[in-house]
Amino acid sequence: MKLDKCNLDITGINVARHLIKTEPEQEWVDAHKAGTIPSALYRFYADADFFSLRHSPKFLSDRETMLFPYVGTLARGIFESLRETEDFIQDLCIAHKNAYTPLKNAKGTKCDARASEKALRSFKHLVVTSIGVLDQFAEIVSIFFYEEIPNLQPGRASFEDLRKFSNARLSSTKGIVSPRRPLIEKLHSFLNKEIERSGVEKEWLELLLLYRNKLAHLGNAMFWRMGFATEEGEFFDFLPNRWPLIFEAEVTTENERSEGTVREFAEESLVHQDIIEYSHGLLVKIKQVLDGGFEILCEAYGTFKNFDVDAGILKSIKKHSRSYEFRYFEKSV
Repeated sequence: MKLDKCNLDITGINVARHLIKTEPEQEWVDAHKAGTIPSALYRFYADADFFSLRHSPKFLSDRETMLFPYVGTLARGIFESLRETEDFIQDLCIAHKNAYTPLKNAKGTKCDARASEKALRSFKHLVVTSIGVLDQFAEIVSIFFYEEIPNLQPGRASFEDLRKFSNARLSSTKGIVSPRRPLIEKLHSFLNKEIERSGVEKEWLELLLLYRNKLAHLGNAMFWRMGFATEEGEFFDFLPNRWPLIFEAEVTTENERSEGTVREFAEESLVHQDIIEYSHGLLVKIKQVLDGGFEILCEAYGTFKNFDVDAGILKSIKKHSRSYEFRYFEKSV
């Protein structure tokens, strides 16, 4: 269907969601009760009067009425993405349950020939969506702390910029201290604690970014998994902790001598929890980051509420906007 075949001579547009709200939407309430979204995100939503039209605080009240709805869209994007991540993990678990194993084959249990492919597809969606959640959070931070955090620009903010911020020393202050400064210090301390981990969680974000980049750009086949069985015969798949890791390069023939043992290879080259346990742990970590981050944003919302809006925020967002000439493909189904 082409746009010119639709009736465009109308005077109003139906909107799927209510723009004016006096109470929280039920889906937000349900997600909060179920633990799908962190408590601080729900509180941020409530403090902002559910992002109801014309309820914007002064510091987000630009003349074009864009900033407040934009922040609301980002918050909703995080909310919807977190719901999706739970679906992806559920799909991953189902695919794992239906995948082939030697024990199932011996018992004559029916397996799904494409289960492994489906599992990796769900994992890819989980990884990409998780990074998207963190990037949306970074975009809200860029608006609240405009020009206070190096390289964090509204319209193109990424969580990688926040990682660099958390890993760098805060610049010293001279003269009058901005009301934002204590909150920036609090954000810096929190992010540093959650991102720059030591021990078994060290470089968790760097590995997640590697997964996102390679899965999105090179596809699922780049991440073969190595399966190991328990004594009961149940198989679990483990992800690589590096790239590239080419399976064929690790294979030795009967005329070649293998260096090291399978145990040594696995402990050095693989994540030490299977793909399902890793996925659950990743979601827990994402929610921890968001919960602490939105705690600070809630405090900032109350502090900044009556500040004047900074016109530079909207200018930065518009600077990164772009429209395209594309209208439709000449050949389609």
